[in-house]
Amino acid sequence: MATAVDWTTNKDLIQELYIAFYGRPGDPGGIKHWAEQITGNATLADNVTKDLVRSFIRSFVQVRRGRA
Repeated sequence: MATAVDWTTNKDLIQELYIAFYGRPGDPGGIKHWAEQITGNATLADNVTKDLVRSFIRSFVQVRRGRA
């Protein structure tokens, strides 16, 4: 059963995504880049959050295929 992830800041959200998809913390530059894509404090219902997760999925798939 999936559990909800709580975060306080957008950087926390990005860190959670790095760990979930890549099994490691994000580097400072990557976290900064992705956090700047989000205005305000993101929620799971926000389209920008959904788009961000889709970007991580695409990136993860490319890494798995050896393209990144």
